[in-house]
Amino acid sequence: MTSRVLIVDDQESVTFNLERLFRRDGWSVRVASTTEQAMASLRDETFDLLVCDLRLGAAVDGDTGLTVVRKARELSSEIVIVVLTAYSSEQSVEIATRSGAQRVLSKPLRLKDLLAVVHELMAEPGPAQP
Repeated sequence: MTSRVLIVDDQESVTFNLERLFRRDGWSVRVASTTEQAMASLRDETFDLLVCDLRLGAAVDGDTGLTVVRKARELSSEIVIVVLTAYSSEQSVEIATRSGAQRVLSKPLRLKDLLAVVHELMAEPGPAQP
């Protein structure tokens, strides 16, 4: 069975590259560029992996990505969640992991590094832990 990933980022170049990366790796991919699109996808479909930008759109507080992360975790204890951010700080990492992310990666990132992290997290036994 093909693994399913939801990619959430408001930068088209990011979603384009991530979609291509995951498709080449054999994933079924859904892309969302807004919180609303991501929430609809999470309600309507089941995913094995969420890759989500911390900040989406013009949100000043930066927590729209966290809204998506929290909803994904609420809907599934087993989904693997990786948060991407260009605004990495100890506080943002702590908040993202408390919200349900297993890993927070700083942008810009090397795609092969992201894929290595995803493969590592997907190989961990048992349900995902927030």
